[in-house]
Amino acid sequence: MNPYGATVSSSSSESIGGQKKFAAPLWRLLEAITRDKGQWWVPAPGETIPETLVADESHVVMSSPWQERSSDRLSFELSAGGAGEGSCVRWTLTYEAPLPVDPNDYRHRINRLIGSALRDFVDGGG
Repeated sequence: MNPYGATVSSSSSESIGGQKKFAAPLWRLLEAITRDKGQWWVPAPGETIPETLVADESHVVMSSPWQERSSDRLSFELSAGGAGEGSCVRWTLTYEAPLPVDPNDYRHRINRLIGSALRDFVDGGG
């Protein structure tokens, strides 16, 4: 797994990622990511709300949110924050290089979705 935003290469695919903490419990975070994403994920131009491809209680894999990058995958590793401490999500975008823009542009977009839109939805009572 890609820790804290480093760009990692593996054969012809690469990945970027990040981590965010939430006040909401793990079950609520999982529900929001898998079932309720249409309520907080507002697609930017060239994006679509990704489909959930695989999901269990601690791991979610989604299709690419970018229409022109159908082979990309967005993964979430979910964990409890411990002793009533909410929850944590570590996300990883795995993509085929080269990207049409700087990988930091993708990292920024996903961090904004998770750190702002998702957080407002789950921690704000959405």
